[in-house]
Amino acid sequence: MRKTFFALLLLLTGCDRLENFLAESKHDTIEVRIENQTGGPLTDVRVYTVQSVKVGTAYQPTRTDSVRFGDILPLTTQTGVFSEKNLRSSDGDMEIIATGSTGKRYRQRFGYFTNGHFLTATMQVQVQKDTIRFK
Repeated sequence: MRKTFFALLLLLTGCDRLENFLAESKHDTIEVRIENQTGGPLTDVRVYTVQSVKVGTAYQPTRTDSVRFGDILPLTTQTGVFSEKNLRSSDGDMEIIATGSTGKRYRQRFGYFTNGHFLTATMQVQVQKDTIRFK
């Protein structure tokens, strides 16, 4: 009887720790930092959250929220924050769109969130002349 009691107690304590771990891995907000390494200014910089939304009988990727960063000068960083309050309870990712000084359009999807919760607290985005890097 004692062994059963202690086994049950250990099981319940272990489950509680697992539940706390899972709760800590979900974030209500994410801070997105965009660093301009293109050598020229970036204009009209926006980051969107993208989720699948049912339209008729099919699901389509749809922008559900956005943060406007505006213009970012060379070698500077700007920060914006997304909140889960504007997300549906489904999976999705983010998308950055910006225009370089030469007219080049930068566009890339990145990151991931699940069930309307972000999996990380911060995301670093480095926009370079010919690529976009994420940390």
